Amino acid sequence: MARQFGIITTTTGITGIVVNSLTTNNTAEIAEARNEKGQVTDLKAYSKGETISVTGLLDGDVTVEAGAKLTLGEKDYIIETVDRNETNTGYVEVSLSARTADAAEIDAYTAPSAG
Repeated sequence: MARQFGIITTTTGITGIVVNSLTTNNTAEIAEARNEKGQVTDLKAYSKGETISVTGLLDGDVTVEAGAKLTLGEKDYIIETVDRNETNTGYVEVSLSARTADAAEIDAYTAPSAG
Protein backbone atom coordinates (compact mmCIF):
# COMPACT_ATOMS: atom_id res chain seq x y z
CA MET A 1 0.00 0.00 0.00
CA ALA A 2 1.29 3.43 -0.91
CA ARG A 3 1.84 6.07 1.74
CA GLN A 4 -0.70 8.86 1.76
CA PHE A 5 0.47 12.45 1.37
CA GLY A 6 -1.35 15.65 2.19
CA ILE A 7 -5.02 16.01 3.07
CA ILE A 8 -6.79 12.95 1.68
CA THR A 9 -10.25 13.76 3.10
CA THR A 10 -12.55 15.69 0.80
CA THR A 11 -12.94 19.07 2.48
CA THR A 12 -15.88 20.28 0.44
CA GLY A 13 -18.35 21.78 2.87
CA ILE A 14 -15.68 23.76 4.70
CA THR A 15 -16.18 27.17 3.14
CA GLY A 16 -14.30 30.35 3.88
CA ILE A 17 -11.15 28.54 4.99
CA VAL A 18 -8.23 27.29 2.91
CA VAL A 19 -7.60 24.06 4.84
CA ASN A 20 -3.96 23.49 5.78
CA SER A 21 -4.51 20.67 8.25
CA LEU A 22 -7.31 18.34 9.29
CA THR A 23 -7.21 16.04 12.30
CA THR A 24 -9.87 13.42 12.99
CA ASN A 25 -10.39 11.84 16.41
CA ASN A 26 -12.79 8.94 17.02
CA THR A 27 -14.06 8.20 20.52
CA ALA A 28 -16.38 5.74 22.22
CA GLU A 29 -18.40 6.28 25.37
CA ILE A 30 -18.05 3.19 27.51
CA ALA A 31 -20.09 1.95 30.45
CA GLU A 32 -18.33 -0.26 32.97
CA ALA A 33 -19.58 -2.77 35.51
CA ARG A 34 -17.63 -3.49 38.68
CA ASN A 35 -17.66 -6.28 41.22
CA GLU A 36 -17.76 -5.91 45.00
CA LYS A 37 -13.99 -5.26 45.07
CA GLY A 38 -14.32 -2.37 42.63
CA GLN A 39 -12.64 -4.25 39.78
CA VAL A 40 -13.97 -3.73 36.29
CA THR A 41 -15.73 -6.87 35.07
CA ASP A 42 -17.44 -5.66 31.90
CA LEU A 43 -17.02 -2.85 29.40
CA LYS A 44 -19.71 -1.90 26.89
CA ALA A 45 -19.45 0.79 24.24
CA TYR A 46 -22.80 2.53 23.88
CA SER A 47 -22.00 5.55 21.74
CA LYS A 48 -19.40 6.59 19.19
CA GLY A 49 -18.31 10.12 18.43
CA GLU A 50 -15.98 11.95 16.12
CA THR A 51 -14.19 15.25 16.56
CA ILE A 52 -12.41 17.12 13.80
CA SER A 53 -9.87 19.91 14.14
CA VAL A 54 -9.30 22.16 11.14
CA THR A 55 -6.60 24.79 10.71
CA GLY A 56 -6.39 27.06 7.70
CA LEU A 57 -6.30 30.54 6.29
CA LEU A 58 -9.37 32.77 6.24
CA ASP A 59 -10.50 33.13 2.63
CA GLY A 60 -12.51 36.27 2.02
CA ASP A 61 -14.88 38.08 4.32
CA VAL A 62 -16.36 35.02 6.00
CA THR A 63 -17.47 34.56 9.58
CA VAL A 64 -16.80 31.16 11.14
CA GLU A 65 -18.57 30.84 14.51
CA ALA A 66 -19.03 28.34 17.30
CA GLY A 67 -22.48 26.79 17.25
CA ALA A 68 -22.66 26.69 13.45
CA LYS A 69 -23.30 23.51 11.49
CA LEU A 70 -20.44 22.24 9.35
CA THR A 71 -20.91 19.54 6.71
CA LEU A 72 -17.82 17.61 5.70
CA GLY A 73 -18.49 15.09 2.97
CA GLU A 74 -21.67 13.28 4.02
CA LYS A 75 -21.35 14.02 7.75
CA ASP A 76 -22.71 16.94 9.77
CA TYR A 77 -20.79 18.41 12.72
CA ILE A 78 -21.46 21.19 15.19
CA ILE A 79 -18.61 23.67 15.62
CA GLU A 80 -17.57 23.80 19.29
CA THR A 81 -14.66 26.24 19.22
CA VAL A 82 -13.16 28.75 16.82
CA ASP A 83 -9.80 30.47 17.27
CA ARG A 84 -8.81 33.32 14.98
CA ASN A 85 -5.19 34.46 14.90
CA GLU A 86 -4.32 37.81 13.32
CA THR A 87 -0.78 39.20 13.06
CA ASN A 88 0.75 42.17 11.28
CA THR A 89 3.15 39.88 9.40
CA GLY A 90 0.91 37.07 8.17
CA TYR A 91 -2.45 35.92 6.92
CA VAL A 92 -5.43 35.48 9.22
CA GLU A 93 -5.39 31.88 10.50
CA VAL A 94 -8.47 30.09 11.77
CA SER A 95 -8.59 26.92 13.88
CA LEU A 96 -11.85 25.18 14.70
CA SER A 97 -13.02 22.08 16.47
CA ALA A 98 -16.30 20.36 15.61
CA ARG A 99 -17.98 17.17 16.73
CA THR A 100 -20.70 14.69 15.94
CA ALA A 101 -21.90 11.49 17.57
CA ASP A 102 -23.80 8.42 16.38
CA ALA A 103 -26.61 9.55 14.08
CA ALA A 104 -27.15 12.85 15.90
CA GLU A 105 -29.26 15.49 14.20
CA ILE A 106 -27.17 18.66 14.17
CA ASP A 107 -29.04 21.92 14.82
CA ALA A 108 -27.05 25.14 14.64
CA TYR A 109 -27.25 27.71 17.43
CA THR A 110 -29.93 30.35 17.03
CA ALA A 111 -30.11 33.38 19.26
CA PRO A 112 -33.16 33.54 21.53
CA SER A 113 -35.86 35.86 20.31
CA ALA A 114 -36.48 39.05 22.25
CA GLY A 115 -39.67 39.14 24.20
